[in-house]
Amino acid sequence: MNVATNLNTPFSVLIRTDANPTIGSGHLTRMLALSSACRNSGADVTFISNEMPATLQKSIIETGCQQQRIDIPTGSFEDADFTADYISKGSFDWTILDGYQFDDAYQQRVSQPSSRLMVVDDFGHATHQNADLILNQNAYADRSRYDQLKSTDVVCGLKYTLLRPEFHTLSSDYPGRKNARFSIKRILITFGGSDINDWTLATLRTLLELKLATTSSTVADVVIGGNYTKEKELAKFCRDAGMNVFLHRNVDRMDALMNQADMAITAGGSTCYELARTGVPAIAIATAENQKAVVGALEQRGTLIGFAADENPLSSSSAFSDDIKSAIRKLVRNREQRQSMSEKGKRLLDGLGAERVTRKLHAGVISFRDASPQDSQMLFELRNDSAVCEASFQQSAVTQSEHEKWLGQSLASPSRLLWIPTDRSLQPLGRVQMDLSENLQTATISIALNKRSRGRGLGPVVIEKATDLILADSGAYASVSKVIANIKPTNTRSCMAFEKVGFEFSAPTTVNDEIALRYIRRPDLQVSVENPATIRKSA
Repeated sequence: MNVATNLNTPFSVLIRTDANPTIGSGHLTRMLALSSACRNSGADVTFISNEMPATLQKSIIETGCQQQRIDIPTGSFEDADFTADYISKGSFDWTILDGYQFDDAYQQRVSQPSSRLMVVDDFGHATHQNADLILNQNAYADRSRYDQLKSTDVVCGLKYTLLRPEFHTLSSDYPGRKNARFSIKRILITFGGSDINDWTLATLRTLLELKLATTSSTVADVVIGGNYTKEKELAKFCRDAGMNVFLHRNVDRMDALMNQADMAITAGGSTCYELARTGVPAIAIATAENQKAVVGALEQRGTLIGFAADENPLSSSSAFSDDIKSAIRKLVRNREQRQSMSEKGKRLLDGLGAERVTRKLHAGVISFRDASPQDSQMLFELRNDSAVCEASFQQSAVTQSEHEKWLGQSLASPSRLLWIPTDRSLQPLGRVQMDLSENLQTATISIALNKRSRGRGLGPVVIEKATDLILADSGAYASVSKVIANIKPTNTRSCMAFEKVGFEFSAPTTVNDEIALRYIRRPDLQVSVENPATIRKSA
């Protein structure tokens, strides 16, 4: 078993997750989104998985990841023992667990000093005492539920929702319609990879009853997953009923179908976030207990109309409750409501959650240390580097004596922090400088990367980590409420790097009599939506 990871890559990741008819494919889908972002950053990614359907195995390979198949009960001691041994024999910077079977005992077993542990959490399936990083990507996520984990980094909310790569650049790939159509032309139906209780057929029966998708003017696009077992029966129903339906199996680009849809009827999982991103108003049915909070929170945000599922949607001839049928009928007829839901959804997510989590992973292998006199030559060469001079507001080269004087003053000044970021092999990446205001409420940041570190996407990673450290609500700099960056207007690459990590343009200013663009970042505000106590019943 060769699990050695290339130490020349920026970081390496081991992902433990599964997909099968019982648990669905949601865990794997979001891990594929994250792995794609990691691969784009040059990272090595390996999956350990159990009971993986062939189509999903193919997706792992196509993303450029390695895969280790196991045939061990998920979450068992044997599973944890195998995973822990696999980690110990490899060179993984991060181990990521996504699955409700991975409880505290499992997390404790696989947690090792050589590999940081990230756990994906939706509703608190464990206390996560051994986690270094917790991700809760949901609309209802609330940082306060993890307050007892004092030394654990937590990222919460829609800013970190893991969407597939095709949802990152929708604005350029699919400009989409600015306005909802007056009449419904296409209805998208999707209930996940297996749909064991056949909500798909129940939905089509309801559309038939409502006389939708029964003429050439309205089409239903029905997406069925690799584990759906009733495709023939579904096709026969559509033929016998004379419905205008297209069946799509194992769809590679859901964004294309979503961008054609006027509305959707769906389960309450991650698809709801994708629909919001593409601006598709939806009727969402929570077909599993863990989907209820997702549906409730997004309904409060105005992107969908939600219902709690009946355990058996085909138990009666009417298929759906009168409430669901009424909601479908009203949404079909109400263009203004569809338009409002679409606009709210498109404002809710930007599709860059996977990139943000990837930066967190990358930052986890980067260390900051205080500069010292031993760094003098490295800092001198960096200061006089032509690219650094061009981006600086003091473009002329400095002499050795001028540099030594500056370094001595910088190291002695209580209002200046001078950090050296280092990679996983402790090699310097450049320098970060923070100048504190007299009242310690503002820090002004400047950053310079050395030649070997440029062009590798490190700028945003280093900027974000440094800014997070200074804005952390603890320690000697707890009073710092904002970080300022002054950038030359011609330095568009730097502007983009700061914008990527949450800096916002404030106003033009001057530095050394030169025009500068001032960017500001303040502490992130965690905006949460209370979990609804109840949502509508479907029957």
